[in-house]
Amino acid sequence: MNITIDFEGALQRALQPETINPILDKHIGKAIGDAIEEATGWKSEFRKAVTEQLKAAIPHGLREDEAMKFAHILNAAIQKLVGDVNNASVSAAINRATSSLLPNIPERMKLSEFAATLRDGLHKERHEPFYAYMEATDYGTTYIYFDQEERPNSSSRHTDREGMKYRADYRLAVDKDGRVYSLRFEGTNVTPASLPNVVGGFDATIMAFYVGRTTLEIDMDDDDLESLSAEQYD
Repeated sequence: MNITIDFEGALQRALQPETINPILDKHIGKAIGDAIEEATGWKSEFRKAVTEQLKAAIPHGLREDEAMKFAHILNAAIQKLVGDVNNASVSAAINRATSSLLPNIPERMKLSEFAATLRDGLHKERHEPFYAYMEATDYGTTYIYFDQEERPNSSSRHTDREGMKYRADYRLAVDKDGRVYSLRFEGTNVTPASLPNVVGGFDATIMAFYVGRTTLEIDMDDDDLESLSAEQYD
């Protein structure tokens, strides 16, 4: 049997653009993808360098997996401020937002120190009472509730302080080590997907608790907190 193969014709057909282009696209794309993966993957020097930069730049207490929460807060505040100013003031607005989001907060704060900021943070004068309630549990968690109103959303004068806690705009859940692991902020249960716009220093302090930048030392009881939230007289 004699077989004649047209090698030249076969080669020409194989090298036609409509034949070779899809093959080139596939393999070039894979080569580039492999190169990117090699350069930026989990074990790459690039990733190591970025990790070190993040550790140096992010405030103490933030782990890498919390960086997205922090970035979300920062971006929301910047967008809000930029929307309120003209283009000439954008740079100044961003500076104000970032400085507000990064107040000089210690790694550990006493509850008495934080409680002393409540009146100003809630925009209450000395003669104006507000709601503040603390509840310690047998398993080590302490819940702290506060609200601008003295009786948050309560229509009955017979409702006691404990009975109003779930209506309070703010709630911190603090574990035995001082970490705030749950937060209610201005009536919203905060999650990484639903963070509020944080601009003021008081709000930034609360969010610093949430992202783990600051822990809270419980050094007062509910009686102290109730006294602080009551009308103050000179």
